[in-house]
Amino acid sequence: METETKKTPRGAAASILAAAALWGIIGVWNRRLMAGGLSPYSIVVVRNCGGLVLLTVYTAERRTHHTLWRRCLRSAGIITAYEFVVGCLVNLRLGWQVWDYSSQPGNVLGQVCPLFCFLWLMLSLPVLLLCGWLRHHMEPQLPRRSGLCWR
Repeated sequence: METETKKTPRGAAASILAAAALWGIIGVWNRRLMAGGLSPYSIVVVRNCGGLVLLTVYTAERRTHHTLWRRCLRSAGIITAYEFVVGCLVNLRLGWQVWDYSSQPGNVLGQVCPLFCFLWLMLSLPVLLLCGWLRHHMEPQLPRRSGLCWR
């Protein structure tokens, strides 16, 4: 007999709040590569998209049975995809100029580049740890396995 797992919104909300805070810190660190200053609109959009990124990774992590490096690659791909879509919207379509990677080699429309894909790959490990910690503490009814990321 299968038991139904209760899904709680607390884990998702905590993910969004944590990502919004972390995304703002990354934005301050990355200011040198940004073409212009951040407006209040761009801060809200970018922070909320950071929350959506973490929520997407969190959701993908709930159904995974892959090795850590495959999960890191998937996480970096998710982050890069969001970065490209949001960049095309806010930078190219709306003209907010939140970031501009056009000076970086291998960039795609100035919105993503190999350097930041690699940095997102490195950031994926702490993101996966955060997702695992949130899942462990916010959804204790989920099955738990031993190993990295509180799986």
